[in-house]
Amino acid sequence: MPVRPTLAALSLVCLATPSPAADLAVTIEGLRTTKGLVSICVFARSADFPDCGAAPPAMRLNVRADSVSEPVVFEGLDEGVLAIAVLHDENGNGRLDTNFLGIPNEGVGISTNRLPRFSAPAFEDAAFRFDGGSGQSVKLVYW
Repeated sequence: MPVRPTLAALSLVCLATPSPAADLAVTIEGLRTTKGLVSICVFARSADFPDCGAAPPAMRLNVRADSVSEPVVFEGLDEGVLAIAVLHDENGNGRLDTNFLGIPNEGVGISTNRLPRFSAPAFEDAAFRFDGGSGQSVKLVYW
């Protein structure tokens, strides 16, 4: 067996090895009240962002608002570009309540803490590089 093709094939296999899975700790800041639920969703694709209902179950957590004083940990995530969307569902109805102009009545936040002022955030607004084992703080905004 020729050595060069074998080495080339081995090199390609090493390059194709997926990045290791790691944990992501998300800290929620600025909670207005401890009533209701907080939905924390991690996205690896722009097509689904910021719809938490479209996030895969392993990347979506709903926790009671009175229990988010500690970081929420997502386990076994692949390294790469991610985005986080957070909703404080104060009345627990499972959706983001808005006024007649479409402005949220409940707290929202994204991983970069730079919410657009006059539109819903895009994946690019919230995207950050996850290199494994790091944490992210999300500050909620109430209008």
